[in-house]
Order: sequence, then structure tokens, then C-alpha cells
Amino acid sequence: MKYDEAYSKIENYFGTESTLILRNYYHLLNKSKPILDVGVGQGRNALFLARKGFSVDAIDPSKVAIDTVLSITSKERLSIRTYQCSFETFTQVRFLLWNSYIRAYSNLVLGSY
Repeated sequence: MKYDEAYSKIENYFGTESTLILRNYYHLLNKSKPILDVGVGQGRNALFLARKGFSVDAIDPSKVAIDTVLSITSKERLSIRTYQCSFETFTQVRFLLWNSYIRAYSNLVLGSY
């Protein structure tokens, strides 16, 4: 799928509400560690967590996705650090910090390490 094209045509491609599993269990996450949102898309989960006071880093290869998240975070004064890159590129660059994240992938929290 060509996400830049899809995100340009549909404002909230996956909707605006965070996933049910995140809404039900976010309170169990450790706020002292940042959340890594892999494939942030238009930001529904990252924005939810940032609004709840979590520190969020978000990666996505789509420029449109990252621009969308940056626009919302600017308007709402939220703290989400964004990276336009693939997961593989991100982990190569940030490998030393990898263990400081609560890892999330495909909307499922995998755990804190």
C-alpha cells in the first residue's frame, strides 16, 4: 500500500480513536519510559498516549503521516518525537537507546525491557 497517497486522500484513514486494547490497558504502562509507536500512521495511538501524559517517539516511512502527526502535536502542544524512516533504519540509529523503550508494534504492547 502506498500510504503517502492514501493519507493524502483520506484525512483519518484508520480513524481517530485509539485501538480498544490501548484504551483498556494504557494505565498499566510505565510512564517513566517512552513509548515507541512503530508505524504511527496519522497518529491515533501516539496522540492518545501523549494526551495521557506519556512521552512518545513515533516512526513511519510516510512523509504525509509524519507531517500529520507534527501538525496535530503543534496545535495541541503535545510531546511526540517523530522520525520519518523505516523501523530497520530507526533501530540502527537508536540502538543504544532501544532498551529504554516500552516497545509497541502493530498496536500491541510487547513489554518494557
